[in-house]
Amino acid sequence: MAAHATTRRRLTPSLLAALTAWVLGLGVAALPAAADPWPSAPSGAVSAAAVTAAAIDAAVTPSSPPSKIKALQWLLTHRSIATTADGVYGAGTTANVKTFQSQQGLTADGQAGPNTLGALVVLTQQGQSGANVRAVQELLAGAGQSVGVDGEFGAGTATAVRSFQASAGLGQDGVVGPQTWAALFNAAAGGGGGNCDAVSGGVPLSETALATNGIRVHTCFLSRTNAMVAAAAADGVTLSANSAWRSRDEQIALRRQNCGPTDYDIYTKPSGQCSPPTAIPGTSNHETGLAVDFANAQVGGAVNNWLRAHAAAYHYSNLPSESWHWSWNGR
Repeated sequence: MAAHATTRRRLTPSLLAALTAWVLGLGVAALPAAADPWPSAPSGAVSAAAVTAAAIDAAVTPSSPPSKIKALQWLLTHRSIATTADGVYGAGTTANVKTFQSQQGLTADGQAGPNTLGALVVLTQQGQSGANVRAVQELLAGAGQSVGVDGEFGAGTATAVRSFQASAGLGQDGVVGPQTWAALFNAAAGGGGGNCDAVSGGVPLSETALATNGIRVHTCFLSRTNAMVAAAAADGVTLSANSAWRSRDEQIALRRQNCGPTDYDIYTKPSGQCSPPTAIPGTSNHETGLAVDFANAQVGGAVNNWLRAHAAAYHYSNLPSESWHWSWNGR
C-alpha cells in the first residue's frame, strides 16, 4: 500500500505536466484569433484603446444620412438611454448624447464625434438581438447592403456584414468589432442609400438628408447631389435651393396658395391652371425628395448654364417649363 502511494506521488507530477501541455496545445489549436478583436476595457468605462483601434474619424450630425442618425439612436438605447430611432438629430437626441457623454466622462456637448461613437459601439455578432443589432443593420442598409432592420443578427445579417467587410478591405469574419464599426460610420454618405427609381409618393423627413448648402433630398439622391454641388463649386458656381424636399402638408399649403382654397383647387385642378404651376399633392417630386428648385437658375445665367452642361452626369434632368426645377426624372 505504501509502495503504491509512493508510486502515485512519483508519477503524478509528470502526468500533470503532460496533461497540462496537451490541454494548452489543444486550446491554442482550437481557438483561432479573431479577425476584428475587441480591446478590453473596464465595464462601463470609456476605452481609449477601443477608440484608437476603431479609428472612427467621422461624426454623426443633424445633416448625416438617416441611417447613421438611427444607428446613433439605437446605440444610445442599447446603452440604456432610450432614444426614438426616427433618423432626426433633434433636441431629444442631442440631450441623450449629452447624458451618455456625462456618464462616460466625455465633454457633454451633444455632438456625436469620433470619441463619443467610439465609446458607444459594442461587439456585435451572430446570435445577438436588440438595439445594437439594429444599429448595425441601419448602417449596413445605408451602405447599400441588402438587410432588414429587425434587431435579429441571423445568417442574413452575417452575410451582409461579410459582404461589407469585403468591400471595405477587412477580414470577412461576420463580426462587427472596432474596425467594422469604424468602416460603417466612416463610409461615404449615400454609398447605396436605396434605389431612387423605387421611391414614390410622399416620404417622411426621416428618409431625407441635408446635402451641401442645405439642400434636403432623399437619401438615395444624397451622394449625387453632394458631388454635383462640389463640382459646380470647383467651377466657381454656387448651387443652392429655393425649395427641395417638401412634406405633404407643405405641398398642400403651396397648392392652396397657388391654385385656390377649395378641395377642387388643392386636390384636382390641373397644375397648369395654377400660378405658378404646382403639382397635385402626392404627385410632386418635391415630396419624394427627388427634385430641387435651384436659386438664381434663370435661363442664360451661370447656374442654369452650368446645370445644362453638367447636371445629367448626376442624374438631374430639367423640367423644360421651369428653368429652376431639376429632378431625378425631369418631372
